[in-house]
Amino acid sequence: MKPIAHIHTDLPQKFGIPRNSFLAPHLQGRIVFEPEYALNSAVAGIDSFSHLWLLWRFENGEPGGGAADVTGDGRAGGNAAGNHDVPSRETPDRSDIGDTVLSHPATNDNEWETENGSAIKTDPENANSETPVAASPKPARWSPTVRPPRLGGAERVGVFATRSPFRPNPIGLTCVKLDRVELTDAGPVIHVLGADLRDGTPIYDIKPYIPFADCHPDACGGWIEDAPWHELDVDFPEQLQAEVPAGKLPGLTEVLRQDPRRAGSKHEPTRVYHLAYAGLDVAFTVDGDVLHVVCMS
Repeated sequence: MKPIAHIHTDLPQKFGIPRNSFLAPHLQGRIVFEPEYALNSAVAGIDSFSHLWLLWRFENGEPGGGAADVTGDGRAGGNAAGNHDVPSRETPDRSDIGDTVLSHPATNDNEWETENGSAIKTDPENANSETPVAASPKPARWSPTVRPPRLGGAERVGVFATRSPFRPNPIGLTCVKLDRVELTDAGPVIHVLGADLRDGTPIYDIKPYIPFADCHPDACGGWIEDAPWHELDVDFPEQLQAEVPAGKLPGLTEVLRQDPRRAGSKHEPTRVYHLAYAGLDVAFTVDGDVLHVVCMS
């Protein structure tokens, strides 16, 4: 298989990727087709659906989206500045909840640990950013059991009972809301919301979400239901909110509310973390259940 398109989002790094598209419904995404598939006729009728399924690829072990995307002082740079003319990048691990069939699903790649110990490492030269870096350029090996971030990284479950990105075939599945379809001379561009994918993620296929077939109100959430997700309160000064580009503030707030830090992070109220978002370097601290945005650049 080969990608039919790539999605461009406001999150160039794995750090900060929401644990599920449902948790950040205002995150914007723009799907741009490869020339071979950039045909307006190929999306005829798609605008009659409210939601879409995206099938995409985890690029585990590939460089990009980690320390290389931030400068030495932890500030967003390079791809974080909004430059989408870059190679495909790895998407984050997602959480094990919601309608995203594992992502990143949805937890950050630095939160999953495999049975063979091939855990994602953080950048030792940029400790404040908690930006994960790949341990090797080779694809990560899969393991029969993993430690989901949702369980605090302390308990193991079978890989097929999770949405860990480290699986035999690195395929992700995400449900997004269709915002609009833009028909251009270069082909269609699909604008979506709830885009919990890293910027540059390769898309293998797009399918319509069909309510009568895809929605199961009586479904059981398994071990996920025993580990409810906890959100943070976000203290975001108005003067800093004013620095966020128009239309980007709701998505940023949703990302921060989910607590971008790795599972089981220590209580370090004075530690400053850096999140690359929409070309900004968002610096924040976390004290208990409150996240404080301290500066923006």
